[in-house]
Amino acid sequence: MRDRLAVAVVALSTIIVFNVGREAYRWYAYRDERTAIVRLHGQVVDAGAEFTLTRAQLNVLTKRLTTADSALNRDVEVLRQYSMEADGGMLPPPLYRRYLQDRRVYEQHLAQRQEWFEQYERVQGRYHVSGDRYSTLADSIRLLAARIGDPYYRVPLPVEAAAERGLIKVDSLR
Repeated sequence: MRDRLAVAVVALSTIIVFNVGREAYRWYAYRDERTAIVRLHGQVVDAGAEFTLTRAQLNVLTKRLTTADSALNRDVEVLRQYSMEADGGMLPPPLYRRYLQDRRVYEQHLAQRQEWFEQYERVQGRYHVSGDRYSTLADSIRLLAARIGDPYYRVPLPVEAAAERGLIKVDSLR
């Protein structure tokens, strides 16, 4: 009985020593990759946070543009009514003054919509750049993690990155 126990202890000790040695070697051999992963993690969090932030900004701007389009459509209908009331292409002076006021309102709405559209295009450009950057950095981390032997390394999702940077609040179910 003692011989079996001694053999089991020696076998178990050999396995433990082998695994500890292997992990120590991997820890030493892949130190550069681990350092790169830590560096890239901060960058991927920044890119993911920017990606989430720009997506939210695009949502806000999309709603503004939709509202502006509705206002412009109403303004166009108002201006078309003047065409129906024109006699030979001319409006009576009181009606013409109202037309000019309505035309100014239309032009203000149009200028505001154009400003929001230009903002939308700028934010959309940042959105695509940050999305590409996030994907590239996440792929780099996964590649390095696979080289180390951890193919399931957890790369934070963009929304998790935004929460990590404090840009959004995430309620957990825990």
